[in-house]
Amino acid sequence: MTSILARALRRQTTSVATRSIQTLSFGGTDETIIERSDYPKSKIEELFKDDTVSMLGYGTQGRGQALNARDSGIEMCIGLREGGASWKLAIEDGWVPGESLVSVEEAAARGTVVMYLLSDAGQVR
Repeated sequence: MTSILARALRRQTTSVATRSIQTLSFGGTDETIIERSDYPKSKIEELFKDDTVSMLGYGTQGRGQALNARDSGIEMCIGLREGGASWKLAIEDGWVPGESLVSVEEAAARGTVVMYLLSDAGQVR
């Protein structure tokens, strides 16, 4: 019987991702990145080309992930309570009310992929 460790090592040696250093343009800004060979930017674009990712919440995690995804070319929709601090921050970051910035309910309905990153406190409102 093969041990769990042996199986894991065998699997690891057959699926090693290589990394490369590249300069890519994100939202008009050139950035030097370390790109994994198994998920280059072109593959991410292809995987999500027909999707709308709805980000519910725009706090510590939501903001960074939403901006990163948008800059990577993924169609994004942000779902927040209108008029709150996060709503105002999202507008400052370039999200457009009624288009890419909508209510939580509308964003959930629009998304083919939904990222639920509302804070515990925000969920009860």
